[in-house]
Amino acid sequence: MISNFSIAKKQKNSKGKILKDFSSTGRERPWRERRMQSELLAKTYQHLYRKTGIPEYQTKAIRVSECGTFLSFKECPLGHHEGKKLVRANFCRDRLCPMCQWRRSMKLAYQVNQVCHLALLEKPGLRFLFLTLTTRNVQGDKLKAAIDEMNYGFSKLMNRKEVKRSVEGYFKAIEVTYNSNRGDYHPHFHVILAVKPSYFQRYYYIRQSRWVELWKESLKVNYTPIVHIETIKARKKGDKPQIEKDNEEYMRAMSRAVAETAKYSVKPEDYISEDIKSVSNIVLTLSDALKGRRLISYGGILLEQRKKLNTDDVEGENVDLVNITGEEIGCNCPVCNSNLIDIVYSWRIGLKEYIG
Repeated sequence: MISNFSIAKKQKNSKGKILKDFSSTGRERPWRERRMQSELLAKTYQHLYRKTGIPEYQTKAIRVSECGTFLSFKECPLGHHEGKKLVRANFCRDRLCPMCQWRRSMKLAYQVNQVCHLALLEKPGLRFLFLTLTTRNVQGDKLKAAIDEMNYGFSKLMNRKEVKRSVEGYFKAIEVTYNSNRGDYHPHFHVILAVKPSYFQRYYYIRQSRWVELWKESLKVNYTPIVHIETIKARKKGDKPQIEKDNEEYMRAMSRAVAETAKYSVKPEDYISEDIKSVSNIVLTLSDALKGRRLISYGGILLEQRKKLNTDDVEGENVDLVNITGEEIGCNCPVCNSNLIDIVYSWRIGLKEYIG
């Protein structure tokens, strides 16, 4: 932990102020941490270029090394955190960039929450389930094929008669984790299922054990894959449902499940290290396996609502990672009504801080 003395010393040496940015819940946003991770990824890409001679990695190294080097905010002159809004930044949008993954996951979570809320308004009483579908770990050279097989298996699963009878729509995201002890990869799906209000009646209900059977058959494997499914609910056991009254509370519970589903497709901790050589093969494998691939998808009523919203494609090359919510940024602080002022923070490599 950095001491107050160290912070004060940095402030003095920097001839500016260190960036402090907080979320609505009071948690400090990890700009510094993500920027430092991006620097390490850039060095890894540069190492891969020297190792393979592939120009793409040199291009990636340059883009990622420049990602997030300046951040422009509108800020309350009295220091109210509610008045600090990012208005410009130089993001690289590389698939593995920790800075861009973080911004993309926030934008995706916001969009999926909007989609689910609209679906709930259109069909009051709609229920949501959180489904995790796994497969066996694979070696790096088998990762691309494993993801292809999982996508094909998921398509078959959603077209099973009993699934179509109960499920109104879905949002699916892929996550790949790396097992450092075994040196293999674990691709798996996080899925939000929108199901009929009558899902828990006998005719529509699908037991957890049946989900396992269905996934095994759809995946066409000779082992039993791990499948986890749980109901997303806001009410305590025994409470009587009051659908309209409970919508707001239910959406708060939804937000927690959506945050889990929309998190990073790959964890930076799996492939970011100061030991560049040790992680370079992991970056090479992930970069190759995920290149040009859609990592998220919608279906059914959730796809319909996604089209109605017509929001940014979070996987697009030109996605706006500055304005996460797409809402217009005001000119006054919501706390004191002061006019917001523009402050630009630049990344100082020597200080390893954003200074404004």
